[in-house]
Amino acid sequence: MHVCPLRTRPARIGGCGPSTLIRSGKLQAAIAFVESTKGSLPKAAEHTKTGLMGSRPLKWLTFMNRRDEEPAHGTGRPRRRYEGPDSKRIAPIVELLPKLDGSALIEVVQVALDELAASVPHMAHEIARDVLLKPLELDERFLIPKLAERTSPVMTNWRYQNEVLQWNIEAGDSVLDVGSGAYPFSKATHLVDRYLGATTHRTEELVRDARPLVAADIVALPFRDKSWDFVFCSHVLEHLDRPGDAIRELVRVARRGYIETPTRTSDLLFNITRLHDHHRWHTLRQGDTLVFVEWQKQEQRDVQMLELFKLFHSRFDNFFHDFVLRNYDLLFTQVHWNQTVKFVVLDATAKIVDAGP
Repeated sequence: MHVCPLRTRPARIGGCGPSTLIRSGKLQAAIAFVESTKGSLPKAAEHTKTGLMGSRPLKWLTFMNRRDEEPAHGTGRPRRRYEGPDSKRIAPIVELLPKLDGSALIEVVQVALDELAASVPHMAHEIARDVLLKPLELDERFLIPKLAERTSPVMTNWRYQNEVLQWNIEAGDSVLDVGSGAYPFSKATHLVDRYLGATTHRTEELVRDARPLVAADIVALPFRDKSWDFVFCSHVLEHLDRPGDAIRELVRVARRGYIETPTRTSDLLFNITRLHDHHRWHTLRQGDTLVFVEWQKQEQRDVQMLELFKLFHSRFDNFFHDFVLRNYDLLFTQVHWNQTVKFVVLDATAKIVDAGP
């Protein structure tokens, strides 16, 4: 005997609820079933309906043969929804929807989604998003993500640096990556890292490839003055007790280079402050000067929001990932330098504890 998953209605036709009848093509029997039990739903089921869909009538499937009110992204014009012949497959379900309440409504919505996804699998995510959008006003619809999987990987710091930024590095230049860690600079010819084993400052394993790897402390690099054409140092200085000494060493061993560090904004958005003893400094660029500001103890706390971090790394396209990409220079301090780096280091009381050159 077939057993239906619907358990909140006391009545059945042949042991089945409305969604099973729809799947078997018995639309009229399904309508009769709904009409015969209308008004007998428990209050909990009615509450479930209201909580999910709001108080307005359910009209989400009407997009099948009209233009949606929501403008296409960046165009100001409505988006054209699917209008193909397969819309006939769910016409019986559209007829049934106004007669449903509670858990029956939820179950039949799932049936409709299955039917639509089978008809247009390439639009399955967009169809699901339409269902979620309908109870929302136009200015609230950004709350529902696109539900479309990325066509390219997440734009991490490493990808942005290696695929977006332009570099004044010539073929044959000697390029040193200091603090190469798990994501060494693609243009580096040599790598340096202090920690060859596990460390709290790196969650992934150290990358070892065909390039020479030197174990060294950034404040005491084992190289001659100006022995490198270019030195790359990304997301290292914010961890150090003496970032000024590290900058002096980078300038000593190379003729030019690149420094990247997180800002206060990025550490808060990604909730990096929740990590104990991780970033000692946040940074900004004031004119041509790199400014380090020590985190105050009361600021180094869990801001109780990891959702933006997860949103950025999600496999689905979303507005926050696009926001970070558009505003990378506001979230991460970038310094392309030649011969020297101007910097100031402020402790938690705003006292200047180091400056250079």
